[in-house]
Amino acid sequence: MNLIGSIPSSFSDYRYLAVLDLSSNSLSGQIPISLGECTAILNLLLNDNCLSSPITDSIDTNISGSIPASIGRLSNLQMLQFTQ
Repeated sequence: MNLIGSIPSSFSDYRYLAVLDLSSNSLSGQIPISLGECTAILNLLLNDNCLSSPITDSIDTNISGSIPASIGRLSNLQMLQFTQ
């Protein structure tokens, strides 16, 4: 399956989500700030997408600055992959 479009902010409804693998799709735009509310995430995979907006309060696969402090809310995160 190939997901197209932006990452929906509704992922914040799944606060106990442990793994979110959205890699190898055609996703674009910003990663929703609300994703930071999913504090149970252990693995977040976003590689091989078209997430190219600048880093603000979200995360981006086209890194052009520092990782925002809001990523610190993902206190159970064990893996964050940005490779292309």
